[in-house]
Amino acid sequence: MGRTVICLRYLGEGDPKEYAEDYLSKERLKTRDEEKAPEDRELYEAFDRGADPVQLLTKYRFKLPFESTEFQLEIVELDRDEIANLKVFDNLIQDGYMKVPGPSSCTNRIGDLASHFLSVGYFSKPYPDPPQAQWTNYHAWVTHPGRSLVGVMAGHRPLIQCIAPDEFQIVDGWGRFLPFEALLQEGFTFGPVESFRASRK
Repeated sequence: MGRTVICLRYLGEGDPKEYAEDYLSKERLKTRDEEKAPEDRELYEAFDRGADPVQLLTKYRFKLPFESTEFQLEIVELDRDEIANLKVFDNLIQDGYMKVPGPSSCTNRIGDLASHFLSVGYFSKPYPDPPQAQWTNYHAWVTHPGRSLVGVMAGHRPLIQCIAPDEFQIVDGWGRFLPFEALLQEGFTFGPVESFRASRK
């Protein structure tokens, strides 16, 4: 089988500060300020004072492309096959956080992982503890009118990085891409997804 050609329709230039601000704003909502660790409260206080959000994000380097502040961004639109061929970091599959047996074959493609998570009944299990975005988003979207995924990922662009020709890895968005792909495999209607695409400077 030949290599899948990934085109990623170009929509415009992206701003690293926009990504960092969006990520920090999204993460901030996950816990109340009084429940945050002291170092996190200090980070968001600096954020409110106007500190450079890209530099602040070095606290979560795994959410920076190539774990570096030196990158450039474009805004792209992903089609159905491009989403299925996105890859996740190996440690996200192996660290046991999802409490799901690993795939029998070694894969980190979203399409293969979604099929595996469906086959082991992950999405039909009770609400996980701790909460997991993959499960939460699936159950939020499964009731979407008309079994359509159009617009469900609007508002917060995920981030992918180029790791080789026609190979892209998810930096931020694993909790959205997995349930999105799972619902597609269950027959939901596809809706294009906007994403940030990172490359090295």
